[in-house]
Amino acid sequence: MYWRTLLVALLVVTAGCSAFSVSDEPTPTVTPAPIAEPTETTETETSTLPPGVTADGDLDRERLARAHVDASEGSTYRWFDHHDGRRHTDNATRQTVIDHRATVKNETRYAYWISRQRATNGGSLNETTNVSEFGNAVARYERYAFEDPVFLEHRQRNASQRVGRKMATQIAEYLAVENATVTPVLLNGKRLYRITASEYALETAWSVEEYSVTAIVTTEGLVRRIDASYTISRDDTRVVVDYRFEYTPVESMTVERPDWVTGEWGPPRRLASDSMSSRYLLAR
Repeated sequence: MYWRTLLVALLVVTAGCSAFSVSDEPTPTVTPAPIAEPTETTETETSTLPPGVTADGDLDRERLARAHVDASEGSTYRWFDHHDGRRHTDNATRQTVIDHRATVKNETRYAYWISRQRATNGGSLNETTNVSEFGNAVARYERYAFEDPVFLEHRQRNASQRVGRKMATQIAEYLAVENATVTPVLLNGKRLYRITASEYALETAWSVEEYSVTAIVTTEGLVRRIDASYTISRDDTRVVVDYRFEYTPVESMTVERPDWVTGEWGPPRRLASDSMSSRYLLAR
């Protein structure tokens, strides 16, 4: 099934130590820009509700997730996704932090990073996974920051397929709720909707407790922000999770070809034939 349940994500986060070993090279840091807080409005018009959202709080999470991908396709934006899980057992406490960051200029020009950090018993976080990715109109390139880095080249995928699909998965997971409250709000004079809920709707092998989620969504279905917190427990294990999703539209942006791509595959080059499709004018 395409849409993962929350349990799948939790099992990934709380599983045993990762097999990745990384060098001392830091992960590129993208600091999320502060998002202004919307203000409530007394307007009650519901014809502009986002796709998949009803005034009485029934959410079609898959429809909303698809609408977000459709609305973001071809746009310029930044995306930040942060998952902080603190697993408590009788013997130890382990923290796992997973960050996804993307800068998207257009469908065929984007950069994407994945970072995983772990800490035990209150110690400092140590990075265990560091993956950098660059996509253009020709191919998709990955760098795994092992002590001896591994470089991979993949078939070209548009940003809506690579980044958009991941965003959709997160939206469908964290907005799998019942009895949501939908409130119209204004941000910089633009109408949006605040969705809040405290009842998680999917069955899992873990007990989900104290679930709380707030999302800010545009009338077109763009999910601008999700803040969630919850606790899951099973047997003698308890995991406390904080989650944040931020989608920020940008008027213009330059996504540079990374040095590691040039170092591994050489600089871009123009093909000899002028009759070639523009998709192939910039070779890898």
